[in-house]
Amino acid sequence: MLKKLLNQCTFHVELETKEPLLVNSSDAVVGGADMTFVRTRRNGSLEPFLPGSSLKGAIRSHAERIARTLKDKSVCGVFKEADVEGCGWAFDSRNDPSDYATSCPACRLFGSTHWKGRFHIGDAYLVEEDREKKPERRDGIGIDRVSGGVAGSAKFDLEVMPTDVRFALQFDLTNFEVWQLGWMAYVLRDMMDGKLRVGMGTSRGLGRVEAHVQSIELEYVGEPDGVEDDILGLGALAGEEERPAYGLRGDDRVECPDEVDVGRPPASLRARATLGESEAQEAFLAAVAPAWNDFLARTDSVPERRSS
Repeated sequence: MLKKLLNQCTFHVELETKEPLLVNSSDAVVGGADMTFVRTRRNGSLEPFLPGSSLKGAIRSHAERIARTLKDKSVCGVFKEADVEGCGWAFDSRNDPSDYATSCPACRLFGSTHWKGRFHIGDAYLVEEDREKKPERRDGIGIDRVSGGVAGSAKFDLEVMPTDVRFALQFDLTNFEVWQLGWMAYVLRDMMDGKLRVGMGTSRGLGRVEAHVQSIELEYVGEPDGVEDDILGLGALAGEEERPAYGLRGDDRVECPDEVDVGRPPASLRARATLGESEAQEAFLAAVAPAWNDFLARTDSVPERRSS
């Protein structure tokens, strides 16, 4: 059932560096900095970019921190030996819908070794106005923890993107449950408030970025009943026989704000609402956010759902 395409929500965002940012490349550069900023060939030249894998890791980590803050042990650990066993280690079967139903919220949204996540993200590239901006070189030193001075000859240099540089980013939730949109609303709000850090050196003043939402697109395949009145999640769109297997709820919906107007363009299979104005975006995020709190309130902690 998850291989069907039933709904999708796409976020178009610009990430602006508020502190110097370093995503280290593994490429050795003769005569260059010890730590060089990652680059890719685009439009005929090498330019800095933010890899989707780095961004997804930072966003997932922040989302899990939010979940654990609101409810202890609400998401699984990474390793088999962790206090809260990771979902990837807990299941022996493959392609069993009940594994999705009993996975922790993070693995249902971002994926595990058993499930492809609902969350997808691409690389972030410099916006057109900032394509001429280049990484800056700066010195770094190692500190002796005892003396507080320089640790011998532990000097290095690194390349960082300066502040006020913008990267264009797109990520989407495919076949989402409404609580997943609500969780993402909390994450996105923190990103808009500059509370997300990306890349290396985040504990020593690097990597803080601020998100600016350009647009949000809400889409459904076809034009299911109720899209004029409600934002419909996977449970509301799935069949009666599919919901129990995947742990979905038939009331997976929230009231649609007046600012969200879903319609189907000519010659299109998808009904769509595009939220470009900040007022519409705020109304959408406010409508879906409570679904995340409701989901956590009725969800058992990970150890109670699964033996370790």
